[in-house]
Amino acid sequence: MTSQSRESVHVGTSFAVWPPPTVSQVDPLDFGIHTGADRPGGRRLNPYVRRELDRDLEVALRDEGAVVVSAPRGAGTARTVYEVLKRAHPRARLLVPARPGEFASEILLATNLDVATILWLDKLGSYWSVEGSRLIEILTRWLHQPDRWLVASAYDEDPDVLASKEFEQLNARVLRLNSDLTSTELDRMRGLYGDVPTTTSIGFYPPARRAQRKPESEPSPESELSPEPAEREHVRLLDDEPVGLAEDQLGRKAVAKALKEQLHEHVQSFPGRSLFVHIDGAWGAGKSSLLRFLRESIDESWLVVPYDAWRQSRGGPPWLTLLQAVRSGVRSSYAHATGRAWFWLRERVRLIGTRQWVALLLMTLLVAAIVVLLVRSDLDIALSKWGDVAKLVGGLLPVVGALWLLAKSAGNFVSLDSRRSALTFLETRADPMEDLAAHFSWLLSNLRGPVVLLLIDDLDRCPETFVIDLLDSVQKLIRENGRGKADPSLLVVVAADGRWVRSSYDNAYSSLAEAVHEPGATVGTLFLEKLFQITFPLPRLPDELKEEYLRTLLAEESADGDRRSTDAVLERRLAEASREEARDVLAQASVLDRIRVSETAINKLVVEPGAKESTKHALEPYANLLDPTPRAMKRFVMAYSMLQAVRLAEGSVVGIGPLALWTIVLNRWPVLGSFLQSTPEAVQLFDASPERVAAGVPATLVPLFTDPPADLCAVMNHPDGPLNARIIAEASGQLLGGVGGP
Repeated sequence: MTSQSRESVHVGTSFAVWPPPTVSQVDPLDFGIHTGADRPGGRRLNPYVRRELDRDLEVALRDEGAVVVSAPRGAGTARTVYEVLKRAHPRARLLVPARPGEFASEILLATNLDVATILWLDKLGSYWSVEGSRLIEILTRWLHQPDRWLVASAYDEDPDVLASKEFEQLNARVLRLNSDLTSTELDRMRGLYGDVPTTTSIGFYPPARRAQRKPESEPSPESELSPEPAEREHVRLLDDEPVGLAEDQLGRKAVAKALKEQLHEHVQSFPGRSLFVHIDGAWGAGKSSLLRFLRESIDESWLVVPYDAWRQSRGGPPWLTLLQAVRSGVRSSYAHATGRAWFWLRERVRLIGTRQWVALLLMTLLVAAIVVLLVRSDLDIALSKWGDVAKLVGGLLPVVGALWLLAKSAGNFVSLDSRRSALTFLETRADPMEDLAAHFSWLLSNLRGPVVLLLIDDLDRCPETFVIDLLDSVQKLIRENGRGKADPSLLVVVAADGRWVRSSYDNAYSSLAEAVHEPGATVGTLFLEKLFQITFPLPRLPDELKEEYLRTLLAEESADGDRRSTDAVLERRLAEASREEARDVLAQASVLDRIRVSETAINKLVVEPGAKESTKHALEPYANLLDPTPRAMKRFVMAYSMLQAVRLAEGSVVGIGPLALWTIVLNRWPVLGSFLQSTPEAVQLFDASPERVAAGVPATLVPLFTDPPADLCAVMNHPDGPLNARIIAEASGQLLGGVGGP
C-alpha cells in the first residue's frame, strides 16, 4: 500500500463519509437527520417547515467563517442547518466527522481539498469534552485556510463549550434556535400538515401529513426544498439518549434509589473504604439511564466523576484518561477560582521529579554564577581575563544546554494531560506506577467532600486490552493505595455487559485457565469476583410492561385516571401492611400494578432502616452456605438487597428463601448461575446420566453436574427451596411469580 493510499484510509476512518460529498448530495442520515428516516440512501424527507432563524443563518453562512447554532435537543437543529446549507453552499464539499472519541481534529489539517469545504460538527460540546482546547486550536488553524467554513450545533444538554474561554478564539457567530414554534412557524406547519393545534415542538412530535395538496396556484417555498413524499403515517420521533428521573417510564429509578442507599450505608459503616459495584446488562438494556438516575439522586456533597470508557478508549492509556477525569472532578470541588488555581499550581509542582528539581537548581546556580562574574563591581577586566571568561562560558554552554533539556523534559509531563507527557512520565520515573498511585492518593486527599463516586459507562464497547487495563488501573492505582478513614470514600459503579468483561479476561489469560480452574468458574469470573463487591442485573421488561411501554412510545391514549386510582389503593394497602404481609399484598395485585408501586415496595422492603435490619436477620440462617470469609456475608446481604429491588421493579414477587439461595448460586458458582438462568430446565440434569449431562451442559460445568460438591447440594436442595426450574426462573427474572419459600 502506498503512503498516499495509507493516508487516505487514515483520513477516511475519521469521517462518517469519505470521500466527502457535496452539500446537495449528502445523505440526510449521514448528516444526522432522523425524522422520517427508515434506511440510508434514497430517503424522502418530510416537508420542511421554515424557521424564522433560516434567514439569519443563511446570511451568516455566506458571510462568516464559523457559525454555531445553540439549541435544546429536539429543536430540529440538524434539519434546519441541512436545509439552509443546501441554499447557501450547495456545491461545497461537506466534512462530517465520526462520532466523538473516534475523530481526531488533527486530521483536518491533512485533508488537502482544493475546493470550498464545510465542516459540520453536530454536538460541538461532545467533541470539545474529548479534546478540549486542542479542538478549538485546530479548528482556528483550519479556518485560516481559504474557502473553509465551520457550522456546528451546541445543545443545552451537552458540555457548555460556548462558556469556555478558548471558544472566543473561534470568533464564531452564535445563533439561537428554540424548540417551541412561533405563531408564524405554526401557521407554516398547518399549511403543510393541516390543523395540529396541540403540536408546538418541531423535533419530537412530527404531525401527520394532511391528505390534500395545496392548489397549484399557491406553491409553497417548502415544496421546492424537498420532493413530495408518499402518504404515510407518523409516530413520535424518539430520542435514544439516556433519560432522567423525570422521564422514567420503566420503574428504574427505584432500583437507583436502592443502590444509592447501599452506597450511603457503606460510607457510614466503612468511612474511607472503597466499594466496587457492577451493573450487568446487555447493550440497550438501559444501563446508562440507570447511571443517570443514580447521579441525579446523589447528595450534592458527593463528587460524581462520570467516565465514558468508549469515548476515552482512544484518548490515551486508561490510567491517563482516568487521572484526567478524577483531576477535573477534584478541581471542580473548589468553589472559588483562587482555590482551583492553588490546586493547579500544587499539582504541577509535585509532578516534577527529584532529578528535574536538581537540574533546575544547578542550571539556576550556573546562570547566576555567570551573571555575577560578568557584572561584578570591578569592571577593569583585562582583555586576557575576558578571553578566559569567554573560554569558561564556552565550556559551560554544553552543560547548560544539557541541563536545559533536562528542565524542558520536566515541562513535558508536568501536567500529565497528553499521551506524550504520559510517555515521558513513564520513561523518567524509576517506579512510575507507584508514583502514579501516590498522585491519585494526593488528588483524592485534596477533595472538598466526603465521597468520590466514579461512574464508568460503555466499558462493554471497548477492546479487551482497554477493559483489563482500565479495571486494573482503578484497582491498583486508586482502590488499594493505603486508604484510611480520613480519606474520602471511593465508590466505583461500572455499567457493562458481564459477558463482555468476563470474556476479556478469559481471552487475555487463556494460557492460565487450567492452572486456576475451579468447577463452575472461569478466569474471568474469578477476576470479577475479586473486583466487585456487588453485582446485580438490570430489571427485565415483562410482556405486560412491554405492551404498555410500546403504547406510550406510539402515543396511544392510556387510562391514566384508572392507573392513579389503582396506584392509590395499592399504595395504601402497602403502607398499612407489615413487611411480612407486604409480599402477599403485592402477590394479589396485577403485574402492572406491582410495577407502578415498585418504588413504594422497594422502600418498604429494601431501603428503609427497619427493612435493612429485617433483611439481615432473615438472611442469617443462610450463613453456613457461604464461603467462610468475613466479607462473604457482607457481599451476600448487599447482593440480595439489590437483586430483591430488581425483581420488585420487574413486578415479580419472590420469597426470601428462594431469592437468598439463588443469590448464593450467583456469587459462588457464577458460570452455573448464568447457565441455569438461560436454561432453568437444565436443573433436571443433576439427576441425569453422564452421557445426557455431556450432551446438554457446557464442558466447564460437567463436573458440577456429574459430581456436585456437598455445599452446592446443600444450596440446591435447601428446605427453603429447593431450586427447581420454576423457582430458578422466578428468582432469575425469567418468570413472574408470586410468593415462594418461607
